[in-house]
Amino acid sequence: MKNQIVRLSVALAGVLLAGGCMSTKERLNRYSQAVSLGQYGRAEQIAAEKENDGDDGLCWKLHKGSALVLQTKFSEATATLDVAEEGFLDIDRTAALKRGYDRSISVLSNDRFLPYSGTGQERIFCSLYKGLAYASLGNHDGARVELNRANEWQNTYLADRQREITNYEEQLAGEANGRKAARKDEIASTLLRSPELGQSLQTSCGYMHDVSLNQGDVLASLAKADYYNTYAQHIRGVFRWLNGDNARNDLRGTFEMLPETSCASRDFTEYEAGTKPHGQAWIYVEDGLCPMRDQTVIHLPLGLLPWVRRYVLYTGIALPKLVYRPFASSQYSVHGSGGSFALEPIMDTDRLCKAEFDVAFRGVLQREILRFSIKTAIQVAAGVVARNAPRSKAGDILAASMFLVQLGTAGWTAATVGADLRSWTALPKRVFCQRIAFTPGETVTLQADTRAIPVPMPSCENAIVVVRYPAVSSAPSISFITFNPQE
Repeated sequence: MKNQIVRLSVALAGVLLAGGCMSTKERLNRYSQAVSLGQYGRAEQIAAEKENDGDDGLCWKLHKGSALVLQTKFSEATATLDVAEEGFLDIDRTAALKRGYDRSISVLSNDRFLPYSGTGQERIFCSLYKGLAYASLGNHDGARVELNRANEWQNTYLADRQREITNYEEQLAGEANGRKAARKDEIASTLLRSPELGQSLQTSCGYMHDVSLNQGDVLASLAKADYYNTYAQHIRGVFRWLNGDNARNDLRGTFEMLPETSCASRDFTEYEAGTKPHGQAWIYVEDGLCPMRDQTVIHLPLGLLPWVRRYVLYTGIALPKLVYRPFASSQYSVHGSGGSFALEPIMDTDRLCKAEFDVAFRGVLQREILRFSIKTAIQVAAGVVARNAPRSKAGDILAASMFLVQLGTAGWTAATVGADLRSWTALPKRVFCQRIAFTPGETVTLQADTRAIPVPMPSCENAIVVVRYPAVSSAPSISFITFNPQE
């Protein structure tokens, strides 16, 4: 009878958990499907339904902004992304007391109870997309401000992320130390150093777990290419060059990061020589969609803790993993009066997302182990009391009460196991670029595998063309930024 009650309670909690988790996951899947089918208006609607939804609103503002950009609704996109950008700034201004409260709640549940704060790359892309939208509207002053802001996010986000994780872990440790839970620290440290857990993390999450590294070591091990957004840097440099601003740092930085990319090399060489572009177009292609997050549940190796195993009724922790999505085209080339050229990759967003995921994952894992340890310690304490209860009517009542505590804690654990799946899933998988000579008013052809995409060139002296191609079944979205001598 006891085992049946345990199974029923845990199963019921799992059903409730699945229902709660699927709400965000299903909405993200519906949004992704709409974008992949070229139903950009539908994607906007899906995001708009949740854009004012408390702690999740920022995530859906970003998704709505992407859908508006794909529809070339640039005025609406700048307004939406402006609110999202203000949301990022509000997070930075949030008082420590509020952050501590949010984290105290999350330590009893999961990371989904934290307000969505986004990632460093999401902040960069938010300002980048906002800047490109302004530029497409002809507002070059507004574009300059936002592209500069994207550069500021780029220069500071990794350091900010390190400080955020360090402060977060110190906060959680302080909260945990204030709780009376039998042998909690031993449970956490034993599990974190377990080879069995490390193997599960590698298999289920694609994460190499090394407890000998601290967070600073993890960050230091990343190459600059693992976190630097060369798309934002290069397009900012080209914009500044064509706009008559100082572009040397951006063009040089891109060339140093991508020395074998002919476009980056040519741009920096000509800029250094004082060459003024004329009749030139830079064509960027945002290909595919970046990774999404999914949930995996790992059952902890409690065989390492035999004194714990007999008292624990539920052992799972939920962690995020990245799910990579297909590219829209394996390669691109452009054909026009100026010749035919293959586009070259200038950024791998999958790589950036993976690097940032790995930096954050260590903190996610430690928080999950901490939560599990606190809840496990309660079950152990209740089990020990029940086991040592005297053989009497009062002792039987005490033992039964302690079993209910164990059962309730197990149900609480199962019901609150859940990974945070929120992320800006509408970013590109990778970005290509090429520079070509063009005749104003001509139509050049962008070849994406077997698909020919006509690109009607504007009547201007120079241009930046951005083609967004999220999936092979979607409609390419094309925007133009034009430059003339008087600008």
